[in-house]
Amino acid sequence: MKYPDGKNIGFEPFFVEASVHNDDFTDNRVPLYFYEEPKYEDSLSAAETPANIQTEIFIGATINARDLQNIRMYGHPKARFQSGDQSVIVDAMLLYTPLVTAYDGSDVLEPNTIKIKTPMWMLKQGVMQQAVKLDVSMNGYNFVGNYDFMFTEPLILHRSVPMAGPLTVTTNTFLIGQGFRSNNPKTDYNVKWGVIMTDVMPRAQVENYSWDLTKFENTIEGSEALRAYIYEAGRFARVDTTMYSTTEYRSIYKNSDKLIDLEGNHITPVGSSTPYKTAVNGGPWYIEVGRDIGIKTMNTLGPKVGTTVYNDHIFYDYDPSSVEFYQYPAPTLVKKHPHYGVDTGGTMVEIIGYSFLYKAEYGIVPHCKFGDKIVRAYFYSTVRLVCESPPNDEKVALSFEVSLNGVDWSTTGQTFTYYKEPQITNLTPDAGPASGGTEVFIQGNNFPNMEGGSEFNCRFTPTNTHATAKTMSAEWIDSQNIKCVSPGGWSEGDKMKVQVTFNGKDYDKNGLTFILYKIDKVFPRSGPSNGLGGDIVISGQGFRPEVNPLCKINGTIYEPVLITWKEIRCPMPPADAGEDFFGNVDFAVAVGLPNSGSGGRRLAHDVADNDSNWKYFEGGFQYYKNPIVEDIYPRSGPA
Repeated sequence: MKYPDGKNIGFEPFFVEASVHNDDFTDNRVPLYFYEEPKYEDSLSAAETPANIQTEIFIGATINARDLQNIRMYGHPKARFQSGDQSVIVDAMLLYTPLVTAYDGSDVLEPNTIKIKTPMWMLKQGVMQQAVKLDVSMNGYNFVGNYDFMFTEPLILHRSVPMAGPLTVTTNTFLIGQGFRSNNPKTDYNVKWGVIMTDVMPRAQVENYSWDLTKFENTIEGSEALRAYIYEAGRFARVDTTMYSTTEYRSIYKNSDKLIDLEGNHITPVGSSTPYKTAVNGGPWYIEVGRDIGIKTMNTLGPKVGTTVYNDHIFYDYDPSSVEFYQYPAPTLVKKHPHYGVDTGGTMVEIIGYSFLYKAEYGIVPHCKFGDKIVRAYFYSTVRLVCESPPNDEKVALSFEVSLNGVDWSTTGQTFTYYKEPQITNLTPDAGPASGGTEVFIQGNNFPNMEGGSEFNCRFTPTNTHATAKTMSAEWIDSQNIKCVSPGGWSEGDKMKVQVTFNGKDYDKNGLTFILYKIDKVFPRSGPSNGLGGDIVISGQGFRPEVNPLCKINGTIYEPVLITWKEIRCPMPPADAGEDFFGNVDFAVAVGLPNSGSGGRRLAHDVADNDSNWKYFEGGFQYYKNPIVEDIYPRSGPA
């Protein structure tokens, strides 16, 4: 451009005035400058970015020193991303690279780079990537460059499995999202846990993932945590990305970053030399995916005067996420009960400890593991869990541990042992006095040897009264026989349900019964020697007609006249010494007789020789000569 006199304007300022009528021009005196187009580097610091990530791009630019002041004052650096009819212009910035963290001011640092922040690019439906042209401009109008640039599949995190982990460990976490695999085989994306800790997602480890709800619920085999999150925590407000079976997703396993080091070591974030303050109580944080971009920085105030130190400054370029990860204090198992269970499963194992937690909204659901089998626990409090043992054919001590997320398990060394379910078929005797002390022998098969175990016992439960059940220690004889002693202290006789447990929890359901009988009184205790004094009535509880109790007077056994639950009526026989006999004879009753094989009537000789079957009454029975009434006087009296 030239002045009216023909002189070339060059790079001197000139003024443009406007007129809307004849030669009446404005006189604003706003200077304009020509500038020499900077020389830009041929390559970009990044040739692609996920469409949803605003990545910073650096392009080296050599600017003529003559133009620097004018460009600083009047320039409007911009960048244009263009593809077909789609065009987006963003602001750019001039700066010096490497970036400066500390500077001694010995030299003037002129800008040599144009920095661009990519826009959020809208990919069309079904399009996974889009190639664009990138141009730059110093004045915002004249664009040059024609760089090749690519917007790729959006980099988004949708789900994490599990959604929580202990503070003290790194949890193997399954991440599901989109865009995890870059186009450039040399580019790996990153995952960020919270605000300071990041990790690389190696491109080669990224897998394709198809969404299926059932498959998702079973990501952790045997764990109910995801089902609890989906169904039990449905009332909690949350922002879950809608997943579609027709959309192709990406997945990868990564270890979460721990917040507490068990050995007391300080934990230092990636890209930093300063350890952070360790967490104690835990809580939620966000997981994000993006890139850790290393940017060269310069420090001229190095350890020696006049030296320059170059470092990589980490720029965290991440997509904001609604996926939370909750870290909690690791649970501690103090003790459990019982330590044994039947192979058919169903044993309710009580776990006592602390730091137990249930937060379905974060997938924190307690679980127990018996060997390699996982079951969900019943959460009662932060100090108590209960788990139902699964069926298991292994009759060895299996490891037993607990977990709050179904992935990270305690390491207590506790064990749980299965035994074959015992078969109980019979007990003898099946009756005894309410005062207790009767040795009861129980027969069956598959009795495990629990000799000396405090969890091996018999339980006697009243069925007719509301008295509390009583437990007695059992004694193992062999695999087919055990012995228990009946408890005493009962106020009356009763029909007892007898059950055996080998672990203190699982009582058999065979329905065996034991009768506790109690004799309250006998009346009359005397009668005429001729035997015509009526029945001798024994009152109490627990008398059974089906076992045919017997009466014994003066060594002779008699069958009762009548038997009910509360009464035995014994006949009063004539005295063996005749009608003139006067004196006491032995009197006894057999109430709790052993079962007969046929269940029929018992013969006297079956029990006559065994005094242990008889209850002898102190003082026996007294015979007296039957009195004769010869007269009555007076024979009359006032009405």
